[in-house]
Amino acid sequence: KIASNGGRLLLTSRRQPAGLKHERVFPGRDHLLQGVDELAGAALFFASSPRAKEKAQEPAVQTLARDVAQVTDGHPLAIALLGSEYDQGDTPPERFLADWPAQLHAARGDALDDHHATFTVAFDRSYHALSAASQARLRALSVMPFPFFDVGAALLWGLDESDDDERSQTRRHLRELVDRSLVEIDGYYTGGDKPATWRFQPAVRQAAAHRLTPAEQAALQTPFARYAAWLSNAAYGDIHKEGNAALVRLVRPTLDSLMAAADHLTGTERLWHLRRVGWLLNAFGRARDAYTLLTGVLADKNFAAAAAADEEGLKVRSSLLYQLADLEVTRGDLDKALALYQ
Repeated sequence: KIASNGGRLLLTSRRQPAGLKHERVFPGRDHLLQGVDELAGAALFFASSPRAKEKAQEPAVQTLARDVAQVTDGHPLAIALLGSEYDQGDTPPERFLADWPAQLHAARGDALDDHHATFTVAFDRSYHALSAASQARLRALSVMPFPFFDVGAALLWGLDESDDDERSQTRRHLRELVDRSLVEIDGYYTGGDKPATWRFQPAVRQAAAHRLTPAEQAALQTPFARYAAWLSNAAYGDIHKEGNAALVRLVRPTLDSLMAAADHLTGTERLWHLRRVGWLLNAFGRARDAYTLLTGVLADKNFAAAAAADEEGLKVRSSLLYQLADLEVTRGDLDKALALYQ
């Protein structure tokens, strides 16, 4: 009645829109509110922790407050709860964030409203509004500690990323999770409003990952590895091209995960992936890691058999040797480089 008569109401709800006349959703479904910045996050940590506030002038505590804002990506509830948890013991500030997901999971803010008293309670308000299938999809995505393309979601969900209908289905499922404030849109394709990548708030990802069963974790290893192979292929040779700054931002934090994922690939798919990861490591200034990776691959007792299995195996062997030769040139060992080139 108030809305119909021109009155103004401010509703805060995860069930939006409310269906009222002339309703406007702020900030809009494609522009959800971000976390607070580092300065505001640190101030919130001090406001939530008398212990921290008492020693706010100590450099270690100041650093802790900033670090809390960073690891939580500015999530206000996570910051407030970590402030409460900091008060519950005598852990030195230098060690408090050593296992911050566990700290957050255990944290309880008695001064907060009941539906925000723990992060689990707050998370469950959105999580339990999902169907069982959507809950499973959210749990599967929690293996992604970095922004991801819709291809990654499709692979984790057992959908065909090359099929247009299933790709559209993937994006609809992602849209549902965005609308529930469980996943965020990370970036858009240039010149439009079509989402390109998605991401988790770190605290939300941890809450979802906490619900993964050991069986689910095991079943997701190979699909995640397939996404790693897709991502290394998408980035290989392209990160230095003009206009690919966004790709660089996405790939850099994934490098260690890309290496680890190779353990769940086989045959020439694994070898090509490792060859591309070696190139990416070198391109990002990690030449020593690239050299260790490639020499380890070539020394692997299973490498010769995989490389000699077919023509594709011979191609990847040649490519690996050529890349290692390039690294030997960088290291200044021209004799080894020449032997590998030959």
